[in-house]
Amino acid sequence: PGALSAHETAIGLIPDDPPTPELARVLAGYGQILMLVDHWTEATEVLSRAVELARRTGARQAEGHARNSLGLCLAVGGLYREGYQSLEAALRIAHEIGSPDDIGRAYVNLCSAYRYAGDPAGGLEVVRRGVVAATQFGLDRTYAYFIRSNGVQCATELDAWDEGMALADASIGSPADGRVHRRYGLANALPLLVARGDERTAARLDELRTILATTGVEGQFHAPLWIAETEYALWQGDPSAALDAYVAGSGCRRPRTRRRLRARGGTGQQRPALARSATQRGRPSCALRARRRRRRQGWHARRRRQSARSPWPNGRVSTVDRTSPRGRPPGTSGPPGTTCTWPRTPAIASPRLP
Repeated sequence: PGALSAHETAIGLIPDDPPTPELARVLAGYGQILMLVDHWTEATEVLSRAVELARRTGARQAEGHARNSLGLCLAVGGLYREGYQSLEAALRIAHEIGSPDDIGRAYVNLCSAYRYAGDPAGGLEVVRRGVVAATQFGLDRTYAYFIRSNGVQCATELDAWDEGMALADASIGSPADGRVHRRYGLANALPLLVARGDERTAARLDELRTILATTGVEGQFHAPLWIAETEYALWQGDPSAALDAYVAGSGCRRPRTRRRLRARGGTGQQRPALARSATQRGRPSCALRARRRRRRQGWHARRRRQSARSPWPNGRVSTVDRTSPRGRPPGTSGPPGTTCTWPRTPAIASPRLP
């Protein structure tokens, strides 16, 4: 609140006409703060204005700083291509003017943008490049830490367990890190620790809970905590505690936090059933989860290919040749008399896995 008030006061003191580099810099900082507290729409408007003013006045540092934050806001809003372009432009400007701070921020935000776009593999590649760049600029204790922490989330989503744990240990392995570092590293590492059943999970949950007890709600830190608490309680066979953690998080007023929790918690009628089923089925091994994901991906890819080759309208078929490769029309291969009639079914359906 103090930083927001200070920036609002500064904006009121600087005239709009004529445009000045000073106003562009203040707007860039103001937009960054709005982004950090999850006011994405308002931040996008402020940062867009900052970029426009910076370009009109030739303020390259202000333009790069504003584009850095604007790229992530656009990605959160679903404009992934525009977000990538803004962040890449910010990275080029940072290299041109020699701004290590904006170089580190660009890699952190670009990795997050890839994750919001559903491309954790692209995000992990950015992490690898970013760690090298941050180390070259002497940022190994600051931005390299944050970049590695983002990489933990990407590796978790890709089932790259070993790389994820290596990045997590590099981020939260030392208890001497400052408060800002610890909360960022723990928020990103907890989902992986819970998923693997790591023996340090309970202690890390308590540590992050203590750190956040005296701060305002920020989705990037509180959402991972509530999600991890919910899943950890389920794996411990305590659905009541899981529902309590879910209710605490879903009551948060930050839109992004609610959206992330609802994706895990289901509808109101489903939550008790989800809690019971999670405790009854037990924790699948990491290898089993990876196999199930590969099976789902392969199943959907095969069905898409079948639909593309199908001669029937809307990709539907009424007969299947048992001896022919999947997806080919009946009678195109195999001996006569081997086709049989099946019920008409959609070309794409949900796989049923054990």
